[in-house]
Amino acid sequence: MNKKNPISAWKQSIQGLVCGRTITEQTDTIRENGNHGMVSALRAGVLAAHGISAPKEQAENCLIFGCYRPFTTPFLLRDYTALLDLFRLDYTYLNDEKCCGLPLVAQTGEEESDYIGKLCEDFTSHNIARSKEKGANKLVYCCAGCAYSARERFNHDHESHLFILDLIFNEIKKMNLKCKPAVMGYFGGCHTYFKKTFPNSGMNWASYRSELSRIEGLELVDVKGMCCKTSAGKIIERAEIEGLEEVICPCNFCYVSLKQAAGDRLKITSMPEFLLRILKEES
Repeated sequence: MNKKNPISAWKQSIQGLVCGRTITEQTDTIRENGNHGMVSALRAGVLAAHGISAPKEQAENCLIFGCYRPFTTPFLLRDYTALLDLFRLDYTYLNDEKCCGLPLVAQTGEEESDYIGKLCEDFTSHNIARSKEKGANKLVYCCAGCAYSARERFNHDHESHLFILDLIFNEIKKMNLKCKPAVMGYFGGCHTYFKKTFPNSGMNWASYRSELSRIEGLELVDVKGMCCKTSAGKIIERAEIEGLEEVICPCNFCYVSLKQAAGDRLKITSMPEFLLRILKEES
């Protein structure tokens, strides 16, 4: 893997999902199954196994799980939905959700960008139409990559396309949370690839860090300045030098990279896992 260029490193990481398929073969898979990698029946089984109920016929918010979250980090989806249930937020999801097209974008060059961009727009338009049929006025993405892609294609309508932490922190802002005195690391991610590829998405990662800093008893130590795709090991080393035993990570991609690099050296905690812990302490 490229140790210096985050863009190249991120694109190289996609190759494991491609499994040797051509762009045409991948596109055909999406058109047939909706998903870039797995059939919908297997996806439904994984969601059910992690306690996620069947989707409502009508709801205000429609969750977009993404192609790989149900299979690589299903526990994130479990924790996201547990928070939504705790806040009594109304949500549903699509059994026939379409891939956002991000795996295609990551493999292609400028000469194919218009064609791939149109595919991404078509796939997301399907999700928008199906969400509206369910009465949802917001599409809420459980994968940061999906959120970036959708907000780029429909950047005139950012408020209708949310990363799930936006929805969650809208509720957290209304609360005055406390926790047992703790010093924890925070890795917000550099998002180099996404910022370059989707410059108009307008994702506000700083807001999550800001809201966490309001939690009484919590002291955050930023671990920053590096890319999770090229320097995951160095990020863990930096956290250890700071004397940290646990690092909170809001991005699903960064979470996976750091979790793999950390092993049993220190604890990498996802944002929903951390918030559920705090809210249980409050109850």
